[in-house]
Amino acid sequence: MFHWYGACMTTQTLPSPTVNARSLLLPYLLGLAAAMVLVQTAIALAGEGSASSPGCSPPSPRLELPPGWR
Repeated sequence: MFHWYGACMTTQTLPSPTVNARSLLLPYLLGLAAAMVLVQTAIALAGEGSASSPGCSPPSPRLELPPGWR
């Protein structure tokens, strides 16, 4: 029995890829990590004194229900 794929099989190997996946991912991951550190640092510096700044309002008093409204 003749199979169409049997007549065309060769032993040639595929050319090796010229670009390694690690060489593409490493700069991307390092840039991503640096950006995350930069954002976390900016958040930490911006939020350092925000709770005690004069623009913040004091907490509102607790609302008390009249007796018998529970």
